Amino acid sequence: MTLLACSAAAVPARAPAVAPETTALTVANDASSLYRIDRVIAVVDGSVALDADLDDGERARVDLGLPDGDHALQLLVKASYPSGSIGERCAVELRAVRAFRVDERGAEVAARIETGALTLGFGDRVDLQLDLRGATEIAFADMKPAPSPEEAACSKLGPIRGSACSGERLLAEAERDRDVVKALCYRDKTSVLRAYAQAFGETEAALAGPAPDAVSPARRADLAVITRNALAVRHEMESCVASDPAFVEPLSRTVVGERCTGTEPFEADAF
Repeated sequence: MTLLACSAAAVPARAPAVAPETTALTVANDASSLYRIDRVIAVVDGSVALDADLDDGERARVDLGLPDGDHALQLLVKASYPSGSIGERCAVELRAVRAFRVDERGAEVAARIETGALTLGFGDRVDLQLDLRGATEIAFADMKPAPSPEEAACSKLGPIRGSACSGERLLAEAERDRDVVKALCYRDKTSVLRAYAQAFGETEAALAGPAPDAVSPARRADLAVITRNALAVRHEMESCVASDPAFVEPLSRTVVGERCTGTEPFEADAF
């Protein structure tokens, strides 16, 4: 097994039992020896957790050290097998994605590379199975990632000012990353949130002033309306994030090679 640009914390090893209160990722190569697992890349919450190849029957385990809450896993397996021509191999890429929720008890995310029925084409025969043990699979739309320190600071400002603060933060990030699509979307939503925050602040100031009784009941009722509308706009800001094509299907497959779709036995000299 060769380690490929993997951090010290992600060095593949034979998988022991998962310790309590930890979340671990285990990847097992149980595929037929016909297939060579050239590379396995696991990305958890946007960071590479594992990058290695796996020999026949080998397993890799990584302690992820995840906090309680929602997390996203992207797993890429690059495999290859003989094409039938001497010196040529077919390439297969398997991509799996999952969103899951863990608590203080920890969990194990178990990935298994295996081979399926002989009636399948060779490119379809290698398969990837994911098992979430102790974790709950959720839809990506239902994910509630742990807030960043900046977002946590915004949330302390209350629903109105906090929503405007979040909008300013997301807009600044999009502009810094030169993401034109997100920046335009965030700018539109943030301008509305600024207006709501200003109107809310003016009404609050009037109620706290020397003549609160002069504030009309309709204006008082506006506070609830402003709050409801601001939270709705804050929720709409989530739609500014474009969907990653990799997350459209739970498992996708790519087979590369002109002679890589058959089911007939390979020539003996191709091995």
